[in-house]
Amino acid sequence: MAGATTATAASPAETLGVYRGASAVPAIAEYERWRGGPVHRVLDFLADDDWSKIATPYWWVGNWSASPYRDRLVYSVPMLPRNEGSLAEGATGAYDRHFESLARMLVDNGQGSVTIRLGWEMNGNWYRWSIGVPNGPGDYAAYWRNAVSAMRAVPGANFTFDWCTNNGNAGAVTDAAAAYPGDDYVDLISQDIYDQSYPALADHAARWRTIRERTNGLNWVLSFARSHGKRVAFPEWGLGYDDHGGGDDPYFIERMHEVIAGNDVAYHDQWEYTEVPRLMTGRNPAAAERFLQLFGGGATAPTTTTTTPTTTTTPTTTTTTQPTPAAAPRPSSSKPTKKARAAKAKAKAKAKAKAKAKKLKQRRMAARRRAAARRRAAAARQHAAAVRRAGLRSRRQ
Repeated sequence: MAGATTATAASPAETLGVYRGASAVPAIAEYERWRGGPVHRVLDFLADDDWSKIATPYWWVGNWSASPYRDRLVYSVPMLPRNEGSLAEGATGAYDRHFESLARMLVDNGQGSVTIRLGWEMNGNWYRWSIGVPNGPGDYAAYWRNAVSAMRAVPGANFTFDWCTNNGNAGAVTDAAAAYPGDDYVDLISQDIYDQSYPALADHAARWRTIRERTNGLNWVLSFARSHGKRVAFPEWGLGYDDHGGGDDPYFIERMHEVIAGNDVAYHDQWEYTEVPRLMTGRNPAAAERFLQLFGGGATAPTTTTTTPTTTTTPTTTTTTQPTPAAAPRPSSSKPTKKARAAKAKAKAKAKAKAKAKKLKQRRMAARRRAAARRRAAAARQHAAAVRRAGLRSRRQ
């Protein structure tokens, strides 16, 4: 098997990439100056306005191909436009021509060896290629195989295809593995990870444990990649972006460094874009200081990662392994008393109300996660549109 659980060829600092916004060439250079070294990868997102933005992304490819980062791109490629198409149609090969067109444009512009993050976070429920639809996992996997085959068939194509999940469970989408297209069609297995928990946990160690152990969590993706002989990646990772996050959390930075240093990680991109999780602005000074110590240009030895525990004691109340109390012995009377029946009915009603409240809370938390993901995606689209408009104005003048 080609996969490995440890890697010594490159340190976490040497495999670091970043997202700074759509086609943000000057911002990448600013980031490199801040961290004291070049980035290994640069993340960007193609627009999902319509098929033309996916198949012929002139603005993105033109800007990046003229930059020093042309060979370091990770393109997040939507599987469907915002308002048309379906996974089921894609599974029939109906959209193959769009991906062939995209591959041809990339090859023609010297980007035939970039990384393609196709249909990312499919186990979430905020993108139109979510697998949480009837036959979603099967259609997604078949569609992926079609798209990859179409792109590989273009002469000069040498793309790396990154199959990227979301960390955790969103809504009813529980089995990300069911959407795996097969080893022949996947080069990297990756996951997007933020310092978030649902429900929110104030304790940093407890939150990190949730990130690792939840359904479709960090432990799962590392094991899944290993079992398929694939290298792993983290195309998006960063501090929390709303009130479910850990704030200025150097503990999360240290734990991510440990994971990246201890596994065969091809690349990882820090999310340095939306304001809340940023490190360059002074908003999160403790996390930023620890980040530069571990991931800065002068940090090359993965063994320097500390294991200092969080200052907040992990609460014992987070465990769920308490034994169920033994049932009390029944009274010798063959019939329960009127008082006992009333108590039993009351307890049953209380348990039913508690279960209903728990279910409602879970739905609300899932809705908040969807809203947060949509805000991130919308911010990226708005920034891309603003930069495109600015570029058009400058060319007209």
